[in-house]
Amino acid sequence: MAETNYNSSLRETGRDLSSMADEAADVASEVGGRVSDAASRAQQKVVEYFKNHDTSDMLEDLNGYVKNHPTQALLGAAALGFLAAALLRRR
Repeated sequence: MAETNYNSSLRETGRDLSSMADEAADVASEVGGRVSDAASRAQQKVVEYFKNHDTSDMLEDLNGYVKNHPTQALLGAAALGFLAAALLRRR
């Protein structure tokens, strides 16, 4: 009797785990689709920006961003510097 209850509990736990895995896969697929859509929209915005602005407009926008967000601009410049150093070090 105890062995039957044990086997039954194992089967039920297995079904629960399988169900949870299916739900997790569905959520991951949905999130992946959302991320893909967001990346596609961001890419389209960047392409449109480059199509509609010349170099002087871009520099003007960059200067405005640096004036309005100095900390973020400094952190971004530092990150670009580290990235450039890492890329140049590999050569």
